[in-house]
Amino acid sequence: MRLMPAMHISLLLCIFAGISLRATPALSPTEAPESPEIRDARMAWFRDAHFGMFIHFGLYSTYGGVWKGQVRKVNNCAEWMMLAARAPRAEYAKAAQTFNPTGFDADAWIQAVKNAGMRYIVITTKHHEGFALFRTKASPYNIVDATPFGRDVIAEIAAACRRHGVRLGLYYSQNLDWYHPGGGGGEWDPTHAGDSEAYVRNIAIPQLRELMTNYGTVDLLWYDIANGVVSGDNAWRIHQMVHRLQPNIVVNNRLGRGTPYDVQTPENFIPATGIPGKDWESCISMNNSWGYAADDHNWKSTRELLHRLADITSKGGNMLLNMGPDGSGRMPEEALRRLREMGDWLRTNGEAIYGTRAAVFPQTPSWGRFTLRHGADGNDTLYAIVFDPPASGELLLPGLTTPIRSAYRLDNGKKLPLKVRQGAPSGPSIVMDKEVGALQDFVIAITLDGQARVSEAIAPDAEGAFVLLPRLAKCHGGMRVEEINITGLDGSHTSEEHLGYWLSPSAGAQWSFRSHQPAKYTVELRYAAPEASAGSAIALVVGEQSLPFIVRPTGSWNRFTSVNLGEVSLPAGTHTLSLRLDKLQGEAPCNVGILRLKPVP
Repeated sequence: MRLMPAMHISLLLCIFAGISLRATPALSPTEAPESPEIRDARMAWFRDAHFGMFIHFGLYSTYGGVWKGQVRKVNNCAEWMMLAARAPRAEYAKAAQTFNPTGFDADAWIQAVKNAGMRYIVITTKHHEGFALFRTKASPYNIVDATPFGRDVIAEIAAACRRHGVRLGLYYSQNLDWYHPGGGGGEWDPTHAGDSEAYVRNIAIPQLRELMTNYGTVDLLWYDIANGVVSGDNAWRIHQMVHRLQPNIVVNNRLGRGTPYDVQTPENFIPATGIPGKDWESCISMNNSWGYAADDHNWKSTRELLHRLADITSKGGNMLLNMGPDGSGRMPEEALRRLREMGDWLRTNGEAIYGTRAAVFPQTPSWGRFTLRHGADGNDTLYAIVFDPPASGELLLPGLTTPIRSAYRLDNGKKLPLKVRQGAPSGPSIVMDKEVGALQDFVIAITLDGQARVSEAIAPDAEGAFVLLPRLAKCHGGMRVEEINITGLDGSHTSEEHLGYWLSPSAGAQWSFRSHQPAKYTVELRYAAPEASAGSAIALVVGEQSLPFIVRPTGSWNRFTSVNLGEVSLPAGTHTLSLRLDKLQGEAPCNVGILRLKPVP
């Protein structure tokens, strides 16, 4: 069978917690459809921002993933400790009696966010533990009424966001609630048993109403764990209430039950092709856990985080970078250092991030990423975010057909001009001297004479090889691009982009590529197949040439291997390579990874 699509940690953990994910029929919405113009205006700030901060803070921050002297996490996530430890609600809640985060300073938090170059935040108002960081009349289990701290953290954060010009986003776990009876999960404690409808009516809906009413403008609402105990009727009530109280709010896709949403939310991974035609935001943790974990020192480097920001932006998405303050309310110094360093880079190079859109080239360059800015005068600007310059000293712009006016490197407000080479068959290039070629993580702005236009035909790389990525294929018959990125409850992890759902001879895929001179190529296929698919027959067809292959099992749908299929001789010109299924064993012949055509010396 084909590999299942990527699953987020929340979905896996929801299953683990015993929450039903089966959809129920939803009420039909009564509001009039939003016009494209109004939607574009409402979404404009989000599409321009590209960079925000996720803050996980709650009662779990005091535990740091440790329960009674033992580390207790789910999938390295400390904020799930209550579930991991099967902690009784009354015993777990005792932490509120001493929860006094005197190190919390809303202005310091938001100033750190702003200095990092982030344009918005999302902070947990109530996570799955059921404890609220705001004053709520719906339950005494909140930071104002149940702790010696006695202050409304969300009110102070909202005020600081207004002072510093940072957009306010609020996270709320509407389905999972391990403290309040009737909330999703919590089945290990018999005192948690209760009426789910009463929980939604008396806790979730009133608290969401308070959040939408008491804190001024809320720019974004981040639900978590779709469906669950919130029925279809109640999901629509929540949806309509939220949009009545905050008409311009942006919402994510985790309320569920068929309710409309604005933003899709891949978690700790970046879709291979982005999510074309959709607004999306990839939430990325700085280390392993979302909430503070005392033993988690596996921090991603600043460089890795910048590369992820560039990758996400180049695919049209936003990066929501997570940080978990400790129980005293202080941000870990390792996190603050990375935020400062990212802010330093963005002060010089943010022009390539803010307000840009995806720059679609047939290939993702090995040296970095492209973004694109549409000019008011009709002339676009391409940004080459260069991680590691190619040894050749030239940045290829494969397939770009729009003439280039100029190119320059961004350098602390200065524009350092670079030479442009145009007219090559594979497209123009930017020439770098040795000084520039020795740098890392810089930006070249390329001003165009008109709108950016790129040929769909894949061009050869610097070695003359064609790399046919799954994301570049045109699929039919149900075949589609998948990026497997599943983190299991045991911590196992696997990820490889591929074409899946090759379920019948009517399905297939093809690539278009252009060679500039006659040559012979070795064709290498990367694939994965289980035992049941052994003996399936496929073929790669280029013009009149066909390379057959009898599928041999690799062990599973996600265990990929490479095989040499033979050679093809191609004249100069544009070619199409197609996949053909000749004999099917099992559900599908294989999952198809990268195809490479390497010139024969």
